[in-house]
Amino acid sequence: LMPTGLIGSTTKNRDEREMFILEGASAGGTAKKASDRKYQEIMLLRGKILNVVKGFEKMTDSKVIVDVLKAVGFDPKVDFAKSRRVGKVYLLTDPDPDGSHISCLLMGLLYTVVPSLFNEGRMYDVDAPLYSYNDVKIRAYGSSLAELKTKVGKGFNIDRVVRMKGWGEAEPVQ
Repeated sequence: LMPTGLIGSTTKNRDEREMFILEGASAGGTAKKASDRKYQEIMLLRGKILNVVKGFEKMTDSKVIVDVLKAVGFDPKVDFAKSRRVGKVYLLTDPDPDGSHISCLLMGLLYTVVPSLFNEGRMYDVDAPLYSYNDVKIRAYGSSLAELKTKVGKGFNIDRVVRMKGWGEAEPVQ
Protein backbone atom coordinates (compact mmCIF):
# COMPACT_ATOMS: atom_id res chain seq x y z
CA LEU A 1 0.00 0.00 0.00
CA MET A 2 1.29 3.44 -0.97
CA PRO A 3 1.26 6.07 1.75
CA THR A 4 -1.09 9.04 1.45
CA GLY A 5 0.52 11.91 -0.44
CA LEU A 6 3.14 9.79 -2.24
CA ILE A 7 3.45 9.94 -6.00
CA GLY A 8 5.53 6.88 -6.74
CA SER A 9 8.17 6.04 -9.31
CA THR A 10 8.29 3.08 -11.66
CA THR A 11 11.78 1.73 -10.96
CA LYS A 12 12.06 -1.53 -9.07
CA ASN A 13 15.62 -0.71 -7.98
CA ARG A 14 15.42 0.94 -4.55
CA ASP A 15 18.93 2.40 -4.82
CA GLU A 16 17.91 4.33 -7.95
CA ARG A 17 14.74 5.67 -6.32
CA GLU A 18 14.84 9.27 -5.05
CA MET A 19 12.10 10.64 -2.83
CA PHE A 20 11.44 14.37 -2.62
CA ILE A 21 9.48 15.39 0.48
CA LEU A 22 7.76 18.70 -0.25
CA GLU A 23 6.02 21.20 1.95
CA GLY A 24 2.54 21.80 0.61
CA ALA A 25 0.45 20.86 -2.39
CA SER A 26 1.40 23.92 -4.46
CA ALA A 27 5.01 22.75 -4.63
CA GLY A 28 3.75 19.37 -5.80
CA GLY A 29 2.61 20.75 -9.16
CA THR A 30 6.06 22.09 -9.94
CA ALA A 31 7.72 18.91 -8.69
CA LYS A 32 5.47 16.70 -10.84
CA LYS A 33 6.44 18.65 -13.95
CA ALA A 34 10.14 18.62 -13.07
CA SER A 35 10.51 15.03 -11.90
CA ASP A 36 11.54 11.92 -13.79
CA ARG A 37 8.75 9.49 -12.89
CA LYS A 38 11.00 6.53 -13.54
CA TYR A 39 13.32 7.32 -10.61
CA GLN A 40 11.83 10.20 -8.62
CA GLU A 41 8.98 10.13 -6.15
CA ILE A 42 7.17 13.04 -4.57
CA MET A 43 5.80 13.02 -1.03
CA LEU A 44 3.51 15.94 -0.28
CA LEU A 45 3.12 17.13 3.30
CA ARG A 46 0.48 19.36 4.76
CA GLY A 47 1.55 21.38 7.78
CA LYS A 48 4.04 20.58 10.48
CA ILE A 49 4.64 17.15 11.91
CA LEU A 50 5.05 16.19 15.57
CA ASN A 51 8.43 16.67 17.19
CA VAL A 52 9.27 13.01 17.78
CA VAL A 53 12.51 13.84 19.53
CA LYS A 54 10.33 15.23 22.36
CA GLY A 55 7.40 12.84 21.99
CA PHE A 56 8.66 9.58 20.50
CA GLU A 57 5.87 7.51 22.05
CA LYS A 58 3.19 9.55 20.21
CA MET A 59 4.84 9.03 16.84
CA THR A 60 2.46 6.37 15.55
CA ASP A 61 -0.57 8.54 16.41
CA SER A 62 0.28 10.81 13.47
CA LYS A 63 -0.86 9.57 10.04
CA VAL A 64 1.62 11.96 8.37
CA ILE A 65 4.55 10.51 10.31
CA VAL A 66 3.44 6.95 9.62
CA ASP A 67 3.11 7.80 5.90
CA VAL A 68 6.60 9.36 5.74
CA LEU A 69 8.11 6.32 7.46
CA LYS A 70 6.23 3.95 5.14
CA ALA A 71 7.43 5.94 2.13
CA VAL A 72 11.10 5.49 3.09
CA GLY A 73 10.44 1.81 3.83
CA PHE A 74 10.53 1.70 7.61
CA ASP A 75 8.89 -1.39 9.07
CA PRO A 76 9.36 -1.89 12.82
CA LYS A 77 9.37 -5.66 12.32
CA VAL A 78 12.16 -5.70 9.72
CA ASP A 79 15.76 -4.47 9.71
CA PHE A 80 15.77 -1.15 7.82
CA ALA A 81 18.71 -2.31 5.69
CA LYS A 82 16.28 -4.84 4.18
CA SER A 83 13.05 -2.79 4.19
CA ARG A 84 14.48 0.53 2.91
CA ARG A 85 12.66 1.41 -0.32
CA VAL A 86 14.51 4.58 -1.42
CA GLY A 87 18.10 5.32 -2.32
CA LYS A 88 17.99 9.02 -1.43
CA VAL A 89 15.65 11.38 0.40
CA TYR A 90 15.53 15.12 -0.37
CA LEU A 91 13.70 17.63 1.82
CA LEU A 92 12.37 20.61 -0.12
CA THR A 93 10.76 23.10 2.24
CA ASP A 94 10.05 26.78 1.78
CA PRO A 95 12.80 29.36 2.46
CA ASP A 96 11.04 30.81 5.51
CA PRO A 97 11.00 30.05 9.26
CA ASP A 98 8.09 27.60 8.90
CA GLY A 99 9.92 25.74 6.15
CA SER A 100 13.07 25.55 8.26
CA HIS A 101 11.07 24.25 11.20
CA ILE A 102 9.37 21.57 9.08
CA SER A 103 12.77 20.53 7.71
CA CYS A 104 14.20 20.25 11.24
CA LEU A 105 11.20 18.20 12.39
CA LEU A 106 11.55 15.83 9.43
CA MET A 107 15.28 15.43 9.98
CA GLY A 108 14.64 14.80 13.68
CA LEU A 109 12.05 12.16 12.82
CA LEU A 110 14.19 10.36 10.28
CA TYR A 111 17.37 10.56 12.33
CA THR A 112 15.55 9.19 15.38
CA VAL A 113 13.91 6.30 13.55
CA VAL A 114 16.24 5.50 10.63
CA PRO A 115 19.67 7.06 11.33
CA SER A 116 21.23 4.92 8.59
CA LEU A 117 19.75 7.35 6.00
CA PHE A 118 22.16 9.94 7.41
CA ASN A 119 25.04 7.59 8.18
CA GLU A 120 25.02 6.23 4.63
CA GLY A 121 24.74 9.67 2.99
CA ARG A 122 21.21 9.10 1.71
CA MET A 123 19.60 12.19 3.31
CA TYR A 124 19.66 15.70 1.79
CA ASP A 125 18.15 19.01 2.85
CA VAL A 126 17.80 21.35 -0.12
CA ASP A 127 18.64 24.94 0.75
CA ALA A 128 15.84 26.80 -1.02
CA PRO A 129 16.73 30.25 -2.35
CA LEU A 130 14.80 33.22 -1.06
CA TYR A 131 15.58 35.40 -4.08
CA SER A 132 15.98 34.83 -7.79
CA TYR A 133 17.45 37.13 -10.41
CA ASN A 134 16.28 36.74 -13.98
CA ASP A 135 17.85 38.58 -16.85
CA VAL A 136 18.37 37.71 -20.49
CA LYS A 137 22.00 36.76 -19.74
CA ILE A 138 21.95 35.91 -16.04
CA ARG A 139 19.87 33.65 -13.81
CA ALA A 140 21.02 33.56 -10.20
CA TYR A 141 19.67 32.55 -6.79
CA GLY A 142 20.51 33.61 -3.26
CA SER A 143 19.45 33.62 0.37
CA SER A 144 19.84 37.39 0.66
CA LEU A 145 19.87 40.42 -1.60
CA ALA A 146 23.55 40.96 -0.76
CA GLU A 147 24.41 37.41 -1.88
CA LEU A 148 22.41 37.86 -5.06
CA LYS A 149 24.08 41.19 -5.78
CA THR A 150 27.50 39.58 -5.35
CA LYS A 151 26.61 36.72 -7.70
CA VAL A 152 25.22 39.01 -10.41
CA GLY A 153 27.94 41.64 -10.06
CA LYS A 154 28.13 44.66 -12.31
CA GLY A 155 24.81 45.58 -13.87
CA PHE A 156 22.70 44.33 -10.95
CA ASN A 157 19.15 45.64 -11.38
CA ILE A 158 16.80 45.36 -8.38
CA ASP A 159 13.84 45.26 -10.79
CA ARG A 160 15.01 41.81 -11.93
CA VAL A 161 14.80 40.38 -8.39
CA VAL A 162 11.92 38.16 -7.32
CA ARG A 163 11.38 37.12 -3.71
CA MET A 164 10.42 33.47 -3.80
CA LYS A 165 7.83 32.35 -1.29
CA GLY A 166 8.36 28.67 -1.92
CA TRP A 167 8.79 25.82 -4.36
CA GLY A 168 5.24 26.29 -5.63
CA GLU A 169 6.39 29.47 -7.36
CA ALA A 170 9.45 27.89 -8.93
CA GLU A 171 9.64 26.93 -12.58
CA PRO A 172 10.18 23.20 -13.21
CA VAL A 173 13.70 23.91 -14.52
CA GLN A 174 14.59 25.42 -11.13
